Amino acid sequence: MPDMDGFDVVGELSTPGTQLPCIIFTTAYDRYALRAFEIHAVDYLLKPFTLERFRSATQRAMNQIDAIRQDPQAALRKSAEGSQYTTRIVFKSKGRILFLPVSEICWIGAEENYVRICTQSETHLLRETMTHLEEKLDPSTFLRVHRSSIVNLQYVKEVRPETDGEYGVHLLNGQRVAMSRGYRSRIKNWLER
Repeated sequence: MPDMDGFDVVGELSTPGTQLPCIIFTTAYDRYALRAFEIHAVDYLLKPFTLERFRSATQRAMNQIDAIRQDPQAALRKSAEGSQYTTRIVFKSKGRILFLPVSEICWIGAEENYVRICTQSETHLLRETMTHLEEKLDPSTFLRVHRSSIVNLQYVKEVRPETDGEYGVHLLNGQRVAMSRGYRSRIKNWLER
């Protein structure tokens, strides 16, 4: 496109109260994937892609269009409100681009200038700050329990006192995440909702 790119087109189409069409980005560059999903693209096809992959992306778009046709008011409300929290995180890992649904994240830990995202079966290291990642996550699901830890409440089994007045957050998979005293009130506030 000579004067605009796909993001410029989306920007021109984005007006308050107007619903965007279902967008599938196709490009030869993987560096735009994260930005594409931040504007809620249905899919991202990296060239060259297979016919099967193309069909999968268009089927996903058709499913979204069908949902909009069934309840257009819900779609307009969602468009007007905007989804302030991300539903998946897109990043490079071991030469591939991963589209990780946030619902699969058990907990997140800080490691110097990185964060380690832990799922049931694997971990991923991203160059990201805890604060920036915390802002992207829904606080009704993700809770910061330590300066260096965020847990997905769906995977929390229990919070129990341990040595020296400290508490530990125990996950369903048996992992333990430290909870600092300063963040303990967050659990109490969440329980009182």
